[in-house]
Amino acid sequence: MSVYDLEAQKNHLRNQIEVLQKQLQPLENPKVEERTNGCPVTSADVNGKVAHSSSSTLDCGNYGG
Repeated sequence: MSVYDLEAQKNHLRNQIEVLQKQLQPLENPKVEERTNGCPVTSADVNGKVAHSSSSTLDCGNYGG
């Protein structure tokens, strides 16, 4: 491989890393939305991985954690 080929490969890999980092960022920092009762909802709530019983007061589901 020539130096030119290695530089081209290096630039290609750097571009791929940049794209992957941009895709990873929203996964590491999930967007917080609002429930209809004003409490925040995370992607875990939407996927059903966080469950809690709702109450009549606005306690925003303290999960005991």
